[in-house]
Amino acid sequence: MSKKTKAVREAKLKRQLEEFGGMRAFTCPQCQKARMSRPHDHVVSLEKKKYEIYSGDSIELLTDICTFCIDSNKKKYFEPSPADIRKVLRAMKEGQKDVSLEELL
Repeated sequence: MSKKTKAVREAKLKRQLEEFGGMRAFTCPQCQKARMSRPHDHVVSLEKKKYEIYSGDSIELLTDICTFCIDSNKKKYFEPSPADIRKVLRAMKEGQKDVSLEELL
């Protein structure tokens, strides 16, 4: 690589760092869209972490993902569904006092 090419590339990187505050868009490994804003020297990790969901199962999710995927994972795995909430409310109306909420779900 010639010195001129290297100098041009370094100047372009310096200009980008000044213009964009040192951030760059990366592709999210889960949704495959360029939505992740990270520093220029960041390396996207494909590391997975195990989580226990409220139904008792364990799942593996990627740790370095965009905020849209984080929100969708929360909604999909960690929040009760509307059907589960209706079951609990119906049981509370019927007056089943000796049954725990875990057993209702």
